[in-house]
Amino acid sequence: MDKPRLIDADKIEKWAQEQKKAIRESEGYSELYSVGRISSYDHFINALEEGSFTPDPIPLPTIKPGDMVKSNGVVVQVDEKFATIEDYVGNRYHALLDSLEVVE
Repeated sequence: MDKPRLIDADKIEKWAQEQKKAIRESEGYSELYSVGRISSYDHFINALEEGSFTPDPIPLPTIKPGDMVKSNGVVVQVDEKFATIEDYVGNRYHALLDSLEVVE
């Protein structure tokens, strides 16, 4: 699957509200048809407001001991939030996992 397409939920909701308004103001459709279409937009708007279409969080790469990281060091230990990094001189320091970037 390609990267998720991030969309503006407020713009979509505005569009759906405009569609409902246009159906109400239009002539030539049966009342039953119009009610059904409006109901469909209402269901869609409710799902949007409930977060049904919110994109999943982007997974971060798993950092493990032995990985080279952009801060010019090697990961030697990992816990829930921090990694211990050893630089090329042998100094060790701690860094937040989400601040690290693995070097290929």
